[in-house]
Amino acid sequence: MNSHLLIPKIGLRFLLTGTSFEVSWTSQGMVRYSAITGGKIYSISIEKFTEKYHSGEIKLNGDLSDSVLSKEKTRDLLRKQEYIKTVLNSVSHPYSHPNVYKTIIDVSRRIKDHSPPSPRSVMRWIKLYLDNDKDLYVLNKIKPGNKFLRFNIEIEQIITLAIRECYLEPKEHRSSIDVIAFIKAKMLEQDINVNQCPSLRTIQRRIKQLDPYVVIRAKKGARIANTTFKAAGIKKESPFVMAIVEIDTHYLDIFIIDEESKDVMGRPFLTCAIDIFTRCIVGWYLSMLPVNASSTLATFKDMLNRPHNGLPGGIPALIIPDNGVEFKNNTMSKICCELGITIQPAQNRTPDDKAKIERFFGTITHNLIQKIRGTTFSNPREKADYDPQKNASITLAKLRSYLTEWIDEIYHKTIHSSISRAPILAWGDAVKITPPILLSKFQIDVITRKTVKRNINHGQVKFLYLTYKSHVLTTLSAQGILEVILMVDESNLEYVYFQDPFDSSNYIRADSTDPTYTRGLTLYEHEMVLEEKKKISKVDKEKLGEHVTDFARWALHQRIQSEVKLNKKAKQLKIELPNHLKVLLEDPIEFNLDEQKIDSFSTLPLMSSQAKDLVLDSLSDKKDNYSDFLTWEFDDE
Repeated sequence: MNSHLLIPKIGLRFLLTGTSFEVSWTSQGMVRYSAITGGKIYSISIEKFTEKYHSGEIKLNGDLSDSVLSKEKTRDLLRKQEYIKTVLNSVSHPYSHPNVYKTIIDVSRRIKDHSPPSPRSVMRWIKLYLDNDKDLYVLNKIKPGNKFLRFNIEIEQIITLAIRECYLEPKEHRSSIDVIAFIKAKMLEQDINVNQCPSLRTIQRRIKQLDPYVVIRAKKGARIANTTFKAAGIKKESPFVMAIVEIDTHYLDIFIIDEESKDVMGRPFLTCAIDIFTRCIVGWYLSMLPVNASSTLATFKDMLNRPHNGLPGGIPALIIPDNGVEFKNNTMSKICCELGITIQPAQNRTPDDKAKIERFFGTITHNLIQKIRGTTFSNPREKADYDPQKNASITLAKLRSYLTEWIDEIYHKTIHSSISRAPILAWGDAVKITPPILLSKFQIDVITRKTVKRNINHGQVKFLYLTYKSHVLTTLSAQGILEVILMVDESNLEYVYFQDPFDSSNYIRADSTDPTYTRGLTLYEHEMVLEEKKKISKVDKEKLGEHVTDFARWALHQRIQSEVKLNKKAKQLKIELPNHLKVLLEDPIEFNLDEQKIDSFSTLPLMSSQAKDLVLDSLSDKKDNYSDFLTWEFDDE
């Protein structure tokens, strides 16, 4: 227990439950303090703060004798506090002279006070204590000045109500002039002389006395307030190359067009990994899909493969992802476990933990992305009347080539202000001392794959409605082996590996039977396309035929671009439906598959006998198979 009382001044540092805190604000009987590490904000009443210090829960950091009251002042305040609390707890009318007098006699005997105060003094203490939100230190009389309310109690209540309801609660911008108008209206309602209304300067001083954290929290919410009143985090130091790697995803400020149709596809997502020690980009992945496990896996795979191309990369010791959600899937967990990689997710909505990669995204945005036609800019004022969709002219493949050239030839070879060296030179010197651990290309390809068991059927295996073929599978099936272990790359479903049942170290490749669809297809996108397929009606599926997957893919990208709309003032992006799908849906060819009507083609007008024979020959081969008929093309002639 501390024998002295502590004045919670701004800047005071203390320990509570073993954690270091700093007092950020004291006003109106409240103390706001923040954690030294992390900056999390807390509030407590001065009364509770005093009790915790007096009981020993709060301990001081260092010598702060100017914040601690002397023994004499501490003894005097505790004496006054005993009288005040006893009166408030035991007397129903704390301003009743006879009741207060009886309580004073009891308290003075209990604490052995040989010179008890008068009832009038105790009642004055009670009024000061309650008027100042139970702030015990107002009884210390260390500050000269007026200790009484400037206005009568009715007007003071109106002022407090006006500041709360007119200034704090509305989300819209309100000023002290609006507060004055509110006060005058309330005074008229209560039949109080408007001439007694406080001046504009008085209201401005009252508003200035408010805790700025309370004002921001009321206007913009707790998240914005916590971010605004939290100092930047402690600078992270990396001891060697690839010791700490930050990974994050950024929504690029540029519109992408389709290579064939030239229609606007939307804005792409760039996932990047940066080495803190050298500031080198050690892995990245560009796609039209938001952050997901597949994009993170592709970035990680690129990180492992880059050293084979003479670029910075390798196995990291510690990874700081955005929030760790994409690392909760089995594949990433398996990789990090096998390679001994530690995952330290960043605090949600806190850029301090990923300051280096966030800064890189700002650099690439201003130095590359906003210099390409079709950029959306970051600020509506910069965009002015520029139409990014109309000026969009770059494909995803072209942007990928620009990013490769800019990162490798410009960013890596330009002096970085934080390390005062070009990142690639810093990397070259660092790897001579502590070279990163590397894997062979085949090891990388195998270790970054998901393992599943599947049955063999006619030399093929299926995975999520995708079919893969290999002649070896036919041989295994003939030998009585009906099941194999597949190795699936979540970042590319174009082909899979399966484990040789007779040699576990041998992995055999099986290619997709639909290479056009699976080329560059990620597991995340494929799963989303399957979900979109379920939403397509049976009628539309019949109209689309073999193009139903193309339509589902278009619908997925349309939904992604509409959901990831960062600027509320921005126009809603609408991705145009490809023409070949639009034709199928808007002007479908109706086919009647009734056999009786099919046999009566002789009744059709304007059909030559040669054309009639061709149709009948086609139908006679296999009446029940109409897939060929559905793909016929008819000339306008």
